Amino acid sequence: MPQNNPDSEQEIPDWQKRDRKRGIITEDDRTFLAEGLEEESEEGPDKQTIRDKRYRIRERMKNALLDFNYLVNVKGEDREKVFEYLVDEGGPTVQSIFELLYLGITDLGGDTEEGLELEGFAGVLERAIIESERRERNYIANVTVNIDIERTRPDTETVLDKMLAGQGSIEEFVYFMENSDNATDLFTSVVEEEKPLVVTTEGGDREVELLSVEEAREILEQETEVLDEEDSTERDDSI
Repeated sequence: MPQNNPDSEQEIPDWQKRDRKRGIITEDDRTFLAEGLEEESEEGPDKQTIRDKRYRIRERMKNALLDFNYLVNVKGEDREKVFEYLVDEGGPTVQSIFELLYLGITDLGGDTEEGLELEGFAGVLERAIIESERRERNYIANVTVNIDIERTRPDTETVLDKMLAGQGSIEEFVYFMENSDNATDLFTSVVEEEKPLVVTTEGGDREVELLSVEEAREILEQETEVLDEEDSTERDDSI
């Protein structure tokens, strides 16, 4: 999620800035969503405050999405300027738009492979393309959208072994880092075997070096320093 880092010497891109101009949500809302504050306080003393904030964000989100019924009438020149900016400066914004649409539509079918409303999602895309071609370009379009998804939830040890064998993908690396209880196993293995982590890109058409031996060593050293500082703090508190 987008996060500000005031200690970073690099300029923060617009899409990551929480204090940029007001859009759908406020700067406070961006921090709330980016840092997962609703998860931390859901059962705490601020439970009602969290519920109120989630309600306000939902209302802003609903009304912003309803505004798309008007935004589709924005002229081509203005639309082009907006999307040119999003592609050049917006980071993953365009992808995030489709992620929201996908999750929102498929949520209606439940979180099971059988329950996913993939046909509904494909149907929405078909109708959107047909209507856009008719309204903006004066074409009658015959559109067919087919979406096939194979979903797996492997255990992290299997994913780790696959990556260390040089057969992993970027998606599996992200999955491992988000789900492993001890992600340092990966960095330790890279250092011990003195072999960089190489994974395939999306679609498996290209290999990239994701993590060098030196980078893995630096990460382990940083984690060791953090643990040493925590141990030192705990000892001081116990005195």
